[in-house]
Amino acid sequence: MGPSLAEWGWFTIMTFWRRKESTIMYLLEFSMSPLNQGESVSHYVARSLEIVDASGLDYRLHAMGTIVEGELDELCELLKKCFAAMAADCDRITCSAKFDYRRGYRGRLESKVASVQQKLGRQLKTEEPGQRMGPLGPQRRMDESETELSDE
Repeated sequence: MGPSLAEWGWFTIMTFWRRKESTIMYLLEFSMSPLNQGESVSHYVARSLEIVDASGLDYRLHAMGTIVEGELDELCELLKKCFAAMAADCDRITCSAKFDYRRGYRGRLESKVASVQQKLGRQLKTEEPGQRMGPLGPQRRMDESETELSDE
């Protein structure tokens, strides 16, 4: 005779708990830039994003940094590679890094945003999953007579 319903329920809970314990994922949000390379440092940021993209980890680029999901060792190694690439020709670098750990959860790059949108009952302005940031084109400062940015 097989396990009783109560025993089966306990087995299911313990199996789920063990699986949840073994899935340890982190989110890393970081921003890194050189301090001695002038005002525009986007080509240094692009170099770091090449490394992030090549890692195969899920990530999102946003206006103030990058968020990457993975295991702690993977994320620390990624941060180290980005730092080494920038340090190759920059004498001073600033880096802000923030980790978010929650045992047993994957896909939090999307689920955290979805949770907030669900609570608000509406969509917010976010980058769509899988969408890549395109080139922004030339930028320049606005003068007092302008009301919009132009890409002339």
